[in-house]
Amino acid sequence: MDSARRVWWLKFGVVEGMLVGLLLSAKLWMNGRPYPLTPVWDGLKPLAYPFDAVVFAGWVLVLGAVLLNTRPAKWIAVFLAMAAVLVCFDQSRLQPWFYQYSILLAALGVCLRKGDAAARNACLNTGRLVVASIYFWSGLQKANPGFREDVFPWLMEPVLRLLPTALHAGILQAAPAVPLLEAGIGVGLLFRRTRSAAVVFALAMHALILLAIGPLGHNRNSVVWSWNLAMGFFLLLLFWRQSDFTQRDLLWPKGQALQKAVFVLVTLLPSLSFFGLWDNYLSWALYAGNKTDASLYVSGAVKERMPQRVRKYAEEDEDGHYEISLFDWSFGEMNVPPYPEARIYRSVAKSLCRYAARADDVTLVVESKSTWFRKGVEQTYGCASLGAANHTQ
Repeated sequence: MDSARRVWWLKFGVVEGMLVGLLLSAKLWMNGRPYPLTPVWDGLKPLAYPFDAVVFAGWVLVLGAVLLNTRPAKWIAVFLAMAAVLVCFDQSRLQPWFYQYSILLAALGVCLRKGDAAARNACLNTGRLVVASIYFWSGLQKANPGFREDVFPWLMEPVLRLLPTALHAGILQAAPAVPLLEAGIGVGLLFRRTRSAAVVFALAMHALILLAIGPLGHNRNSVVWSWNLAMGFFLLLLFWRQSDFTQRDLLWPKGQALQKAVFVLVTLLPSLSFFGLWDNYLSWALYAGNKTDASLYVSGAVKERMPQRVRKYAEEDEDGHYEISLFDWSFGEMNVPPYPEARIYRSVAKSLCRYAARADDVTLVVESKSTWFRKGVEQTYGCASLGAANHTQ
């Protein structure tokens, strides 16, 4: 397959993956949902219904134009500009799959605008860099007790049900090897001698993930099902039996400004997450077991004032307060997990203070992720410390 055909298939895979992800998480891109928006600036006022739905529909149509147009650079620019605006209105929209597809679309826009063989090869190499970096950092992010003790056993539950009991303990004891294996896939994709083996291991890993979280397993996070399929497609398209590129072509090619910028974004900046200086989702921390987490509690009075669509996520604890599962609320409203950063949790908690009569009617407990130099710390917020001004004392 020549480079022009390969670039066409890359565009097809990215657009289809993005389209499926957007449709499966449609409410994430709407503004009238009970799960609050977290804009990059508090002064940003979202569009009201039905204008938000009109914008979303138009955005999807632009993506369709990208797919159908043979010279789609302008349509890609329009789509990415709209994407940037929508993310500014709600940071929760910056999901890992959306981040990856957007970067790949930007690379496609550049190469399809130029249209020559060198640009096409640069586009394919940018895609390879993104895919290899995801495996590398996603693996290293799993090197923590939370993955070994909680996430990996949970992921393996559907798999273990299919295997003899005698094998269960041995499989679970393999958890410490998973980070090295996944990071090794990312490195192996860079070298000709190990490329085919890395592709095979990666495809097997995606099959296991789909079994674990798909309809035959935990039946959760359907957006990620399509992402796993897309990653398998990218592996075969960009790496399988491909020997016409080197590590230098991917990591720091001469004269390729966009690819160098992508290298900074997807290969260098994720390292800052281990120091608490870069978001988990932008660092490919996927089912990693180490993230900033939060618990949200409200009084009975606040629960009664909340909309029914929110109230159903509140469960009474032994102290008579109600805990709202942020995980279930986010999935229930938008079909994506909550963006795992403290600023998002604070924004969500602050939105409930409008129903509070006292500052302590809403309590948010945030436990930050552990970094290389600091264990996760716990911090508690009430309406006053969240900066909510519309509760009555």
